[in-house]
Amino acid sequence: MVANRGLRFSTAASRLVEEVRHRQPQDRLFKRLSALEYVKGSVSSTIDEYLREGKFLKKDELDRCVQELRRYKKYPQALEIIDWMLFRKFNLKSRDYAARLDLVAKVQGISAAEKYLTDLPSTVRSSSAYGSLLNCYCFEQMKDKAEELFTKMLEEKMIFNAQPYNTLMSLYLKLEMPEKVVALTKEMEDRDIKPDTFTYNMLMRSYSILKDVDGVERALEEMENPKNGVPCNWTTYSSLAIAYINCGHHEKAKPALKKLEDKMDESNRDAHHFLISLYGLLSDPRNIVRIWDALKLKFSTLTNKCYLVTLQALKNAGDIEELKKVYEDWKSAHSLFDVRIVNTVVSVHLKHDMLQDAESIIRWALDKSPLSFFVAWDMLMNYFLEKGDVERALRMMEAASLINREDWNIEEPDKLEQFVTNFDKEHDIGSIRELYKSLKEITYSARGPLNKVLLQAYLSGCEAPELPTEGASD
Repeated sequence: MVANRGLRFSTAASRLVEEVRHRQPQDRLFKRLSALEYVKGSVSSTIDEYLREGKFLKKDELDRCVQELRRYKKYPQALEIIDWMLFRKFNLKSRDYAARLDLVAKVQGISAAEKYLTDLPSTVRSSSAYGSLLNCYCFEQMKDKAEELFTKMLEEKMIFNAQPYNTLMSLYLKLEMPEKVVALTKEMEDRDIKPDTFTYNMLMRSYSILKDVDGVERALEEMENPKNGVPCNWTTYSSLAIAYINCGHHEKAKPALKKLEDKMDESNRDAHHFLISLYGLLSDPRNIVRIWDALKLKFSTLTNKCYLVTLQALKNAGDIEELKKVYEDWKSAHSLFDVRIVNTVVSVHLKHDMLQDAESIIRWALDKSPLSFFVAWDMLMNYFLEKGDVERALRMMEAASLINREDWNIEEPDKLEQFVTNFDKEHDIGSIRELYKSLKEITYSARGPLNKVLLQAYLSGCEAPELPTEGASD
């Protein structure tokens, strides 16, 4: 008995040693390759140097390097590894050529990827390569080309499973064409191609967008049927919950969220984020806080996204006290400033007419990142306009304009209309002139509407205005 235990231990130890032996070279090589964007050198020279040092290198280790570099979006380096393997006459498989096509598209563009596929020898121009190009078309939202290639793959009998269908379905969802997803699933049934979990999840999302709750439930029933052998995952129940919430069936959404929680991996941040967000849509602060506490217990370090999702959920739930606690926690723990978090908290305080608290938060944020905080002035400008305080709104507008951000635009009709309406109520010629003066430094096209208000005020019996000559023809 003791000998058997010793044998088992020896086998386990041997496996561990073997795993470490194979992982260590790859880890060290990947570190060198990933650092190339910061230091001089090429991928090929780095690998050659690595081999000259007497290191042993297998193809699967290089494959892992390619996979990791793609995961971190270091596409040029990943492409160079495959090119190095081609130069060294490695025995590449169809998936390697498909991966290279995808990398060519990302590094050199779609046209280069199309040419690469055309130039591939027929012996390696597999369904994987065509599927890779289809994925590129869908990623770039090139609908016509994607549909044309998909049809060609069907005609040449290159589609054996759900993956190409899933790729095209993803495109249709991005383009807000859920009815086409429904049509594709029916086509799969006609062609006897079995849908997988991803297919059903997208079908449920499509029915949800179409507000077809019965369709969502039918899709779930098919998934849960043991005869079909399609496993449900946490995203299945998130899709179900979203469908119920979108259609106003909040009581039905709660059991779906319970199933989501049962299915999810505790180490999955995204699943926690979805749960928190969906409980926010249900205005359920108790469960938001419960999942937030579980997230804090599971992860020693929380990302800004964790805080942002939770703050937005508490905003939706209307729980300002819990929101303050999470915000203070972020202030004490964050390593990177995130203006989106501050904007969320400021918007909640302004919504509750807690102006002094909002201004205090803004002052703290301005010390951290003054140039990125133009949204604060925009929010304050809107707040003062809603309260009829045009003078302070003007000051906020001027502060925003000093930052000179293109995505801040006083010419938006609603903003300008609010200014004009407040001025027009009092026939406040002086304020209109002040606004005109401020706008003169920012934009030209907004002056036309202001000239119109000046004339209307004059016709209403106010003092004769000095109509600006610039833009008067507007």
